[in-house]
Amino acid sequence: MLSVIDRHLRDALTGVGVSYFRCNLANAEVEADRAFWFRLGDLPAVRVLSWRQWLDRVYVRDRRTLLSLRRRIASGVDKFAAEFRIRGADRRWHWFRAVGSVERIDATPVWVAGVLLDIRHEKETERLVNALMERPFQFVGLISPKGVLLETNRASAAASGYRQEEMVGRHFWDSPLFASRP
Repeated sequence: MLSVIDRHLRDALTGVGVSYFRCNLANAEVEADRAFWFRLGDLPAVRVLSWRQWLDRVYVRDRRTLLSLRRRIASGVDKFAAEFRIRGADRRWHWFRAVGSVERIDATPVWVAGVLLDIRHEKETERLVNALMERPFQFVGLISPKGVLLETNRASAAASGYRQEEMVGRHFWDSPLFASRP
């Protein structure tokens, strides 16, 4: 019965872009489910990699994040979340957020297990919004449904002569950029 529930749970997670992983800290091995490798366009015969093989596939700047996480786990952290990019078979970088927990035996970390959330759409949206917000010659602002200015770009602050912090958090019609001047 448990294997049937496990299979249904894995199918449900796969359907919403979530994979699972586990890491054997004693053997320094990382295992990810078939759905994770499928998202990368890669179906290796062996889905277990050494820690070094795993890190070799991770984006260089993100390796520090995972190495730091490993040190935090060794020093007592029991739950974690980390974002990183890993190279797929198509040679493109894929963003994932790992969320998991640590299993300890006599205070020694033995296993790490959790889920891998595919966050590439979230990161692409974030990149596009950041690019839009920093257009140098146009006013760009993010306004809440109630008219409160949530974010502005540097150009709007420069044009108004005020700092961004003075404009954000106010109704846009009350902000220095839109206030009538004598």
